Amino acid sequence: MTHFLGHVLYFSREYDEAVPVFRRVLEMEPRYPKPHYFIAMSYYAQRDFESALQEIKQQPLNWMRWTGSALVLWQLGRIEESDTALAKISEEEDQEFATVQRADNFAQRGDFETAMKNLNLAVDYGDPGLAQLLVDPFLDPLRDDPRFVEIMTNLGFERARVS
Repeated sequence: MTHFLGHVLYFSREYDEAVPVFRRVLEMEPRYPKPHYFIAMSYYAQRDFESALQEIKQQPLNWMRWTGSALVLWQLGRIEESDTALAKISEEEDQEFATVQRADNFAQRGDFETAMKNLNLAVDYGDPGLAQLLVDPFLDPLRDDPRFVEIMTNLGFERARVS
């Protein structure tokens, strides 16, 4: 149950509150695979990229580690390393498409055309990451784009109102 609280806080943009909750999850179950990612991305949202990088290195799930690393390394100006991490996101068989994760990265890089291309592919492929489209903070730069609004409408989501 604690990890659900962490997710609610994270997706509500309550990053200061989410970090200790995810730390508590790790205390209770050190092998639970997702808290390091959400802690790192909370630091990312607070623009503490060095702490985010140290935390994401501990993420056991490759696709989450690569997604987060690509985001953080880009912000640190380590573009080549970021590109390498971004290329690795889809290498695992169960992450064949990883279109939402790529869209997240391109939206954060300011490459909205490539982000939208990946979101359209996500819809075509039925990427499970679409379930978080309404609250995904990395896609905030796209929320006013008519193409994004159209995807949200076609999926039956109302536009996110994020403060």
